[in-house]
Amino acid sequence: MNTYKFCKCGKKILSHLSKCSECKITTVRNQNKHYDAFKRDRDSSSFYHSVEWKKLRSSFINDNPFCFKCGRFAKIVDHVIPIRQGGEKLNVTNLQSLCMTCHNKKTKEELKGVRG
Repeated sequence: MNTYKFCKCGKKILSHLSKCSECKITTVRNQNKHYDAFKRDRDSSSFYHSVEWKKLRSSFINDNPFCFKCGRFAKIVDHVIPIRQGGEKLNVTNLQSLCMTCHNKKTKEELKGVRG
């Protein structure tokens, strides 16, 4: 038997969920806006919102839907060699699909290298 509770917005959801799908999408959008506004530099922000990147990213993730590292479903198209380290922005040979976990591990390692 399913048990239910109410999301903060008032919608009825299964008790094991923390938010309804609409609230989850809103939360992610707000997190992305905050990251773009306060953490990402303006050049990077304009690049990742460009039509060229969006088209290439969409095409790449459709052709490579699984994480290059672990094989799980990928949500992120990552630059193998980061742009800030001289990697090419729109070259498919510098791209890889990653799941969130593998992307976070890679980013953490890159930041360790930068900080020395």
